[in-house]
Formats: sequence, C-alpha cells, structure tokens
Amino acid sequence: MTDAEVGRFLETFRTLAQVFFLRGNEEEVTQVGESYFRILRRFPLSAVQAGADRWLATAERFPKPAQWIESI
Repeated sequence: MTDAEVGRFLETFRTLAQVFFLRGNEEEVTQVGESYFRILRRFPLSAVQAGADRWLATAERFPKPAQWIESI
C-alpha cells in the first residue's frame, strides 16, 4: 500500500472495527488503524481488503496483525 491509500485502508479497518466491536473512541480506533497500516503496508491494498473479507466471513473476533496477514 502507499501513503495515498491510507484513507481507503482505514475504511476497511473501520468496517472490521464495527463488526467486531473494537473498543475505543474515534481517535483511538484511528490510531490503532494507522498502526495496522504500517504493519500491512507491504501488501497491495486489494490483498489487504480481500484478507479482511475472508476474516469477516470466518472469524469471531477482531484480527491481530499476524492473523490479518495470514488471511492475506
């Protein structure tokens, strides 16, 4: 992913956060999302989004970075 894609990534991240009830206010969720972005940035955005879709279809809680990477 590129820096220009951070907004689109955060949309995907917020979807996961809403579905799995990630706790925190908007600022805290954004900070966590930015941390995940730094960890996942080596992957193309489309692969990260596909991994999120797979996680949504099969998991019961919010993914840790390593779990999200596995779903990619």
